[in-house]
Amino acid sequence: MNTDIYIASLWRNGHLATTINSLLLNPECGTITAVCNNYTDIQIEAIRINTKYNAKVALIKGDNLKGCDERFKFTGMGMSKYISICDDDIIYPPNYLSVLIESVNKYNTIVSCHGRTLKKTKAVNYYKHANRVYHCMRDVNNDVEVDILGAGTCLFKRDLLPINNFYKSIKYANMGDIYISYLAKKEGLKIIVIAHKEGWLQHKAIEVGDNYIYDNCKNDCQIQTNFINKLFLGY
Repeated sequence: MNTDIYIASLWRNGHLATTINSLLLNPECGTITAVCNNYTDIQIEAIRINTKYNAKVALIKGDNLKGCDERFKFTGMGMSKYISICDDDIIYPPNYLSVLIESVNKYNTIVSCHGRTLKKTKAVNYYKHANRVYHCMRDVNNDVEVDILGAGTCLFKRDLLPINNFYKSIKYANMGDIYISYLAKKEGLKIIVIAHKEGWLQHKAIEVGDNYIYDNCKNDCQIQTNFINKLFLGY
């Protein structure tokens, strides 16, 4: 039990309970803190029931002020050696934490199952500027260094990143992938996407109203584009 896990969630028909239950099967799971953005009290109680009131799980009502980045609000409060940032729409395998911890100890840096390298030219659209995407739901044949990680499948040592006040540095909502990648860059840390097989991570069934960041921002991402141009690409 050496890993604190942090999640931010929208309701998504209560799938959060499925995600939490999958993570609880990992022996390394210490605590799970889930910020329930815009949940009703009844919805939060449903998650508690469906996770059997597990003492490792803290459900906190959130206002969605910083979207999925609300999960970083409480990262400074844990005590475990490792921090894992997770998404509420993924089913994680029971060896998930052990595999990522092994890679963290191998490279002594931040690791993820998802990430992208950036083209070296000036970006016009952040979401279309990837040189290559290494997807958490598809085969990644070798460990590879990337520029931007997918925060929802990342893990790192608590003492490796200055994470305690990270939430306060997030000015724009739902940009945690970019912000935490820039934090790693400032600290001189590589970001490694680890090799894995398609199907190791499972995604919930897509439903109407799931409200994904990519769908909302893929054609309206000037803030993200400006950020990577200035801080990653030097334009």
